[in-house]
Formats: sequence, C-alpha cells, structure tokens
Amino acid sequence: MMAPTPAQAPTDGRRLRRLRRRFRWAAALLMLPLMLLVGRAIWGVEAEYRAHHEAVARRLFDEIERALTELLRVEEGRPVAAYAAGAAPIARAPFVVGRFEMDDRVRAIGPGAEAVAAALRGVERGARGRSPVDWMRPGSTVAHNALPNVSGKLSLSSLNRGASRMGRGGLDSGGALNNVFGDGLGNGPPPAAEPAPDPDPGPAGAASVSLMEGVVVEGERLVLLRRVEVGDWIRKQGLVIDIPRLAEALAERALSGSLLRDAATLRISTDPRVPSDAPHGFTHRFGEPFEGIGASLALQPLPDAVDTGWVYGLGLGLLLMAPLGLFALYRMAAVTVRFAERQSDFVSAVTHELKTPLTSIRMYGEMLRDGVVPDPDKRQRYYTHITAEAERLSRLIGNVLELARLEKGRRPMNPTVGDPADALRAVAELFGPQAQAAGFAVVIEAEPDLPAVRFDRDVLVQVLFNLVDNAVKYARDADDRRIVLRAERAGPGVALVVRDHGPGVPARQLRRVFEPFYRGERELTRTATGTGIGLALVRGLVDRMGGAVSAENAAEGGLRVRITLPVVG
Repeated sequence: MMAPTPAQAPTDGRRLRRLRRRFRWAAALLMLPLMLLVGRAIWGVEAEYRAHHEAVARRLFDEIERALTELLRVEEGRPVAAYAAGAAPIARAPFVVGRFEMDDRVRAIGPGAEAVAAALRGVERGARGRSPVDWMRPGSTVAHNALPNVSGKLSLSSLNRGASRMGRGGLDSGGALNNVFGDGLGNGPPPAAEPAPDPDPGPAGAASVSLMEGVVVEGERLVLLRRVEVGDWIRKQGLVIDIPRLAEALAERALSGSLLRDAATLRISTDPRVPSDAPHGFTHRFGEPFEGIGASLALQPLPDAVDTGWVYGLGLGLLLMAPLGLFALYRMAAVTVRFAERQSDFVSAVTHELKTPLTSIRMYGEMLRDGVVPDPDKRQRYYTHITAEAERLSRLIGNVLELARLEKGRRPMNPTVGDPADALRAVAELFGPQAQAAGFAVVIEAEPDLPAVRFDRDVLVQVLFNLVDNAVKYARDADDRRIVLRAERAGPGVALVVRDHGPGVPARQLRRVFEPFYRGERELTRTATGTGIGLALVRGLVDRMGGAVSAENAAEGGLRVRITLPVVG
C-alpha cells in the first residue's frame, strides 16, 4: 500500500476545522428558531397568566356595574310623585344621604336634609369632581401592568361587560336589588305612589322625564338627578349618595364569600389609584351617570392561574440542553474524525514501516541469490541485516496484534511475584546489541532491597523494550547517547523509569502521547520511524498489570517515562 500523497491526505486538523465550522452554523440555525419558540411560548403563557387576572378584574367590575345599573333602574323607575313632600317614605340604603325635589327651593325626603341641601348648592355652583380616570372612556378598564394588546388578542373585552349595556334599559340583573346590596332599597319594581298633597302639583298631563345625570360634589358626594316636565311644571328630582359608603357596600357585596377576599384590594372613589407595588393592577371607570367615580383593583397572584414557573424551567432546560446536545454530538463526531485520521496515519505509518524492511530484505536476498556478493564477510553482514529486518517486522506485527487483543480485552496475563529489576537487566541484555549498533549505551540503576511486586515478566520486558526502542528513535541526535533504566521506591510501590536525553515532547502533547495512533509529527513530514501504537501499547499493558504509567520532560533535557507497580501485601 502506498502512502497518501499531499493532494490525497488533508493537513492535520483540516477535517476537524471543517466539522467545527459546520457545527457552528448548525448551532446558529437551530438556536435562533429555538430561542424564538421558547420566547414565544413564555410570552404566550405570560399573556395567559395576566389575561386570567384581567378577566377576573373585568368580571369583578362587571358585577359592580350590575349593582349600579340596578340602583339606577330602580331610581329612574320611581314615579314623579314619589319625590314630592308628604309622599310615602322610601326605604333608604346606608349610602343614600337623602332624596330631593327642587325648583327654587329644596325639599328633601327623609333625614339628611342639610347634607342634601349642601350637595345641591354645590351642583348649582358647578362643583364637579375631577378624577385621574377622566381620560378613560366611561365603562372602560385599564390593566396597568398587562402585556400590550392582551385584551384584544384574547377577546377579554367580551366578558360580561355590564358597562356596555348599563342602565338604560339594556341590562337586566335578573333579580331584586337587595340581591346586590341587601335590604333597604326595595324589592322588585317600585310600587305606585299615593297622590301627594302637593300645594302646587302642576298642570295635568303626561310627564316628560329625562335620564339620570351624575354630578360629583367635593369628591365625597354623588348627586343623581333627573329633569321632570309636565307642561309648564318643571322639577329636578334625585338623590344624594355618599361615595365612601357606596364604595364600602360595593366592595363588601363584590368580595363577600369570594376567594378573592384575601387576594384583592378594591378601592372605589373619584381618585382611584393602583399601588405601585401591586403585582396586577387595574383601573375601571364606571359608565354614565357614574362616570365621575372609578375603581382600582390590586390583585395578588391567583392560585388558579396558569403556573408560569414550569414554562421558564422547561424553556431554560431546553435552551441549556440544546447546546449541550450539540456539543456532545460535536464531540462524538470530532472523536470519530480524529480516530479516522489516526487510523489513516497508522495505515500510512505501518505501510512505511513494512515497506522499508521488506525493500532491504528483497534487495539483499536478490544480491545473495544472484551471487553478486563474493566476499564471505559481506555476505554475512547481508544475512545479519536480513535477520534484523525480519525481527523488526515480527515486532511490528506483534505490536499490532497485541494492541488489537488489548482493545478487545482478550490479552491474558500470567502474573508472578518478583524483583522488577530483573526485567531491566533482561531488556538491557536483549536490546544491548541493537543499541550499541545505533551508538547508544543502556545504563541500569537499581536501588537495593526493593520490595517484591506482582507483574507479568514477559509483558514487562515487552513494555520496557518498546520504551527503549522509542528512546533510540527520538534521541538519535542527542549529545548524551545514554538510555537510563532505573528501579526505585515510589511511595507504596516500585517505579521503573526509562530516561533518554533527546529533545523530549512538547508540553501540549504530553497528555496525548499514550493515545492510540497519536503522533506528534505530521505523517507526511515526520522524520522518525514508528506507527504511533508503541506508547498506547505500553499504557494498555501496564494497566492490565494493575500499574500506572506517566511521562514528563526532564529539567536537564530528555523524556522520562515512569511505570509504577504496586507492592505485594
């Protein structure tokens, strides 16, 4: 197999860079719509959450509108003669100061005549109350902290809008007024009044009665009055309402027996304001003729509203899991690409390692076969070279098979208890001639009285042989051409150290030199031989023996590989 040419093999990391760019684009294309989707979901749930509170507020305001509408229906339905002096007394609710009939004088019915007279003088002076809700359309509700256009989008404006049909014959509360305010305002339609002994009852004929109008006086009184004409006989009739007491009655009736009692703060006045710290605040302006007063409602979060916490949690989890998932997918793809690149480099390296000795063996074999080497000494050197290259091929094939067995978990071990320094001496004896031929010297340093350790002797010799062979390859240009094999105590175990005096390994590559197929040099520009599986095989075999292996650059130069084996017992 031929090694790939520069045009065939991508430069180191090109595939990873291309993969990284593609994942960045994929992440951007995925995260943008995902963020929009999560944002839209959160917005929708928030809208539903606030719309629920707004719907509750609207229903509450509608109930109050119904009560006011019923009050207005009863008052507008009273006969003209019911307001005349001497007429049958009319039951009075706590918030009604009194009723009146006036032309050039005030005739009050029942108690509160002075208060009625004062209120009517205010009307004559035009003392109309002003309210911060004057800008609002009568019968409208404003949600002070709602999302834009929530009401329109969710059609909440159609929920029980009593204000839109209020009072002028369009709303029927379906019951007597005492269902709203309790006893005191009459039961059902007002009865026909007896003729009043008015000294000036006016001309006979049909009466023309206007709709009720409302006037706020000094912020405390609401005057409801109507104009009555019977020929030339003109009167103004109506009643004076105490706004604070009306507010109490409305609030009590609206919240009585409701789950909202603890969650709602209702305020009715000419100056309704929502507390700034209210989670949900709403302002309502009542319909005519009560447009001079309004209501404010501060709602605490309702227990039956949609829970937004799970949406935030789910959205946050989704936004976190998506990039984590992409990162995990990228890491899996990157590992696959790296592994494929290393396998490609491994194939190229093995091809190179096989091609070189095979070429030498073939060349020397053909020369010996053809008898072109008459010198016996030279023929002997050729035989020795052929044998050495054949052994090199055997070691290479053995390492490949050994790594395959390790990765499949099929490498058997035959542990024995003994002195690990014996393995150092065996390696020096086995590798000594090859090291001398390369100009290296193998030096053994062993501390005395080392404890016995458990190891597989053949495996440990193979490991040390690979490390020494690796040192010879990479330290061939060193000035100090010694390879030191040292055995020493290392805490609870025994350490075997293989140290050369070569260039060492770049710091960024130290943690990766034991990975399968990893090579610090690019495959097409490397100068050292090897397949990139020697150190991976070392780590795998040492792990199988229960030891640990590490590598570090020596301070005075060179690489130091340390194998630590546990002491027996």
